Amino acid sequence: MTDATDLKPNLGRFGVWTAGPVTPEQAKEIEKLGYGAVWVGGSPAADLAFVEPLLEATDTLQIATGIVNVWASPADEVAASYHRIEKAYPGRFLLGVGIGHPEHTDDYRKPYDVLVEYLDALDAANVPTSRRVLAALGPKVLKLAADRSAGAHPYLTTPEHTAQAHALIGNAVFLAPEHKVVLARDAAQAREIGRQTVEFYLDLSNYVNNWKRLGFTDADVQKPGSDKLIDAVVAHGTPDDIAKRLQEHVDNSLADPGAFLRTNVVGTFTVLEAVRRHGIRLHHVSTDEVYGDLPLDDPVRFTEATPYNPSSPYSATKAASDMLVRSWVRSFSVRATISNCSNNYGPYQHVEKFIPRQITNVLTGRRPKLYGLGANVRDWIHVTDHNRAVWRILADGEPGRTYLIGADGERDNLTVMRTLLRLMDRDPDDFDHVTDRAGHDLRYAIDPSALRDELGWTPLHDDFESGLAATIAWYRDNESWWRPLKDASEAMYEERNQ
Repeated sequence: MTDATDLKPNLGRFGVWTAGPVTPEQAKEIEKLGYGAVWVGGSPAADLAFVEPLLEATDTLQIATGIVNVWASPADEVAASYHRIEKAYPGRFLLGVGIGHPEHTDDYRKPYDVLVEYLDALDAANVPTSRRVLAALGPKVLKLAADRSAGAHPYLTTPEHTAQAHALIGNAVFLAPEHKVVLARDAAQAREIGRQTVEFYLDLSNYVNNWKRLGFTDADVQKPGSDKLIDAVVAHGTPDDIAKRLQEHVDNSLADPGAFLRTNVVGTFTVLEAVRRHGIRLHHVSTDEVYGDLPLDDPVRFTEATPYNPSSPYSATKAASDMLVRSWVRSFSVRATISNCSNNYGPYQHVEKFIPRQITNVLTGRRPKLYGLGANVRDWIHVTDHNRAVWRILADGEPGRTYLIGADGERDNLTVMRTLLRLMDRDPDDFDHVTDRAGHDLRYAIDPSALRDELGWTPLHDDFESGLAATIAWYRDNESWWRPLKDASEAMYEERNQ
């Protein structure tokens, strides 16, 4: 067996699904491990009385029902319970709704119509679509979830189903697929444990039909379930094996990864061919995200020798573009350098980014938003210092070399948020915690020694707080630039419940 604490660095960025009730003590421990949300299984009573003790026992943990059964819990009672919880714990409760199983419901007639009527009743009771999700597997209910709620919570599914669901309803729709985890490295033992849960669902037609849509055969879905089926719906093995399997859901949910391929891979190839034909000096601007992330409690930093370990389609395609540049330097003698820079801040940064989003939220009367607990660490550098470093590399850098650009500005997101609010004369704790980003890298940190020692570059903005104050002033004075972008940006975050 694998101790659960072994999984914390990899799985703390995912939510937890529980098969049954959760105690306040368990909720505390789940939050302590770094999880951002708990989906409490079963079909709760309409009073949702279990929710408040869990929210009271925790600070930022999101609690979701999985799933309120439309046949058993009247919509008006559920709506009243939702408003009671929302009033006491704003923004921390998500209402999961579903139509159950025909095998467990005596009068299972026209379930889709009943679900639509239930959603109509929730609408009439002013339960916002942004705070409810539907249990959905098939195309019809998935489309309903996209139209009438924040999104869907498919249960006992696979990354392939996640990809198909996003192809059907779009990448902007919230999707929280449930994937079972068995903390056992031995495959036979893991399958034996997994079957104890999965076997029950082999008697339920909606799950069996969904697995058949995914290509599983009649033999696969016969009790107790084939190894192929169990391996598909139950992640097991080492912590890295399990994290990799769960990450497949996350990767499938990212919006249009093809855009990154076109821009970072095909685009870089096009530029490289142009500079090769015309003999032009090239500097390729990359990102520290190509290195993956670092532990929160380890002083190690990224260097030019750090192996690439990208964790998203964006960073993977940036890593590919770096490799293309290096191969054109070696194969075609292109005169090129590369830089990998840490997180930038300063003027003209899009309002969807962390710092300008919080500044413009305050300026427009919105509440600032912090992902999860805010423990993720970034190494901040002012954009003008980044620009100066690029010019220095263009002037004096050695072709074929990679230079890391950073300003020794490591700060966790919570500290940045509180500093920003204090500089804007707001209570440092006057913000909302929102669901953490899927696959949110833990820590970035740059070692810029080569740039400083070999090229003599140093940052001018070495005082983060003064640079942040100047950035706040810029956004305050330049609303005409960012205001047209703001509403659309926040609408995007609202669709993601962030």
